[in-house]
Amino acid sequence: MPGLLDKRRENRDEASIPTAGMADIAFLLLIFFLVTTTINVDTGIGMTLPPKLKPDQKP
Repeated sequence: MPGLLDKRRENRDEASIPTAGMADIAFLLLIFFLVTTTINVDTGIGMTLPPKLKPDQKP
């Protein structure tokens, strides 16, 4: 019986994962998320500033 099990293991090919398309899928997902993501552009910090001084006034 042990000889039969060894023979089966010898005939079995090693399983491999095809990774050629994985890079393509990664780049497609990257492009998809770059295109569909909205980027909020800040217009600045919301601050209430004091009124502008007249030219003859000192700070």
